[in-house]
Amino acid sequence: MPALLGKHKGKYVLINFWAYWCGPCIKEFPALENLHQALNPQGLEILAIHAGPFEDSGADFLKRANVSFKVLLDEEIKLRRWKVSALPLTYLVDPNGKLIYQAIGSREWDVAAIKKLMRQEVVFSGKNSTVTSTEN
Repeated sequence: MPALLGKHKGKYVLINFWAYWCGPCIKEFPALENLHQALNPQGLEILAIHAGPFEDSGADFLKRANVSFKVLLDEEIKLRRWKVSALPLTYLVDPNGKLIYQAIGSREWDVAAIKKLMRQEVVFSGKNSTVTSTEN
């Protein structure tokens, strides 16, 4: 984790594990882009990490998606310590490197809810969060 987050020390980092063949992953990309556009100026970085082999279809998707956040490839799934058990899987890490939120499954990524998390006005935990799920 330190190596991945090192360049982003002092910022909030939303780490999203996804795959081009994962329907819910693809569905949430526009919401992640909107979140990045809204909160990057306030110190939120988004890292989308593709888990597993990446093929031409994945590259085609990224060209069409035209996202402004950073996309990384983990074709050999070396980041196992993140305990990716399902896709999409998202973590929000605070500027001190502390995990403050985890989401399994697709989300709407409401800007106001993430702002609250960044201000730590509320405590979020999986199912009870106001970051709404698009899947059950």
